[in-house]
Amino acid sequence: MPLTLAGTVPARDSLEPARIALVSDTHTTRGKERAAYADRLAQVISAVNAARPDLVLVSGDLTHGGVPEEAGDFQAQVSALHAPVWVVPGNHDIGAKRLPGVANAVTAARVSRFEEAFGPSFWRRTAGGMRVLGLNSLLFGSGLPREEDQWRFLEQELTGPPVPPTLVV
Repeated sequence: MPLTLAGTVPARDSLEPARIALVSDTHTTRGKERAAYADRLAQVISAVNAARPDLVLVSGDLTHGGVPEEAGDFQAQVSALHAPVWVVPGNHDIGAKRLPGVANAVTAARVSRFEEAFGPSFWRRTAGGMRVLGLNSLLFGSGLPREEDQWRFLEQELTGPPVPPTLVV
């Protein structure tokens, strides 16, 4: 099961805000820096668990090279977190913005590989009376078919009746 679907945030009193831990740039790798990154992430996991958040958001660069083995290593390590973990991709996970001269640009295959490992790369969930929108920022301006899907999703989410406070990741 994709990690992003690994739990729901318990319902809270509407006046009590959700406690959210934000983690970024874990760069899980199988390269020569593997031990150093794994040790740092283990320290982060320990600190996050001690803080007892309701939710952990990981805002990109879960992996260093976006390969399935790294995704599996990341999932194994963050399974030690006590709170649900919701993720969005970063440039190391799916490729950089499509700009002139950028060799490692985002591709449909890399987005698909991320979504196979972690679930949708953009999503809507609720936590502590708050709407949380996770976006794949690398799709914006990419020209990929998933970009159109994300724009439709965002338009649908941002129009209509009033909603609870919104956090965009």
